[in-house]
Amino acid sequence: MPCPYRYRGGCGKIAEVLRSPAPSRPIQIKICGLCRAEDAWLAAQLGADLLGFVMAQSPRQVTPREARRLHQGLSTPSVGVFVETDLDAVLRDAEAAGVERVQIHGQRSAAWLRDLGQFYPVLQVLGPGERGPASPVGELMLDASQPGSGEPLNWSAIQQDPPAERFWLAGGLSAEIVGRAIAELAPHLIGVDASSRLERYPGAKDPARLAQFIAAVRRESAKLSTELSTG
Repeated sequence: MPCPYRYRGGCGKIAEVLRSPAPSRPIQIKICGLCRAEDAWLAAQLGADLLGFVMAQSPRQVTPREARRLHQGLSTPSVGVFVETDLDAVLRDAEAAGVERVQIHGQRSAAWLRDLGQFYPVLQVLGPGERGPASPVGELMLDASQPGSGEPLNWSAIQQDPPAERFWLAGGLSAEIVGRAIAELAPHLIGVDASSRLERYPGAKDPARLAQFIAAVRRESAKLSTELSTG
């Protein structure tokens, strides 16, 4: 498929990132808030590990049918993002969207998460001060109190009192700061999640910002791989 971006600079940056080698032990990358087919295509082409589609009230909200259409033809796994507390509603919309994973915001009981986990791998998102169940179900993500706001988390506070399990990091991440975040939290990280800071406007990703973000994560991952191999 040819590059769908028609404005200057998009495809050149894409080509630059595609030429760069992926690190042997990379920090995973999730690109969230995807509302346009060209943005989902670009994220997949650049090597994102997960594509996120928000099915909750948000400037980036899509319907399950739209999420399925946006992900059509892409092999990168898709994630449905929900805040719904009705498990049946989550399962219905996740199936309609055809997603491979479900991301849940807010605190849920271990039983609720286990029930969801019987159908989909779970990514539970917690904000500052929120606590998950004592026995985690699926993977954990730490995000700002208002997801999608572009508000960064306090990485130093996380480093001083990290969760017991490894986690994903979200909250205002961009190419300019993601390297510092990874450097501070690397032993604890599964991956990083970005959305609003990669946009031209809500719901529309900027191809250069997206490519620069993925390149920055790859650079820091390459450093970590080198340190692990020589340490």
